[in-house]
Amino acid sequence: MRSEQTAGSSAIGPDGLAVTAVRLRDKRRQRLIVLLLLGALLLLALLNLALGAVAIPLREMAAVLLGQGDTD
Repeated sequence: MRSEQTAGSSAIGPDGLAVTAVRLRDKRRQRLIVLLLLGALLLLALLNLALGAVAIPLREMAAVLLGQGDTD
């Protein structure tokens, strides 16, 4: 005789532990993917800040070299 399971109940039976292990593995994989995506976004934000900080002096230097900028 099989026992019916409701949503949210723990898996009981010969394959219950395997089902639980797969669910835990999937959650770990999802967390890892989310953390990797957040890390990539952080790196992109830092790269954007770094390039923005470098772009202004380069633009001014190029303008001076081309004779179109302030020579103060």
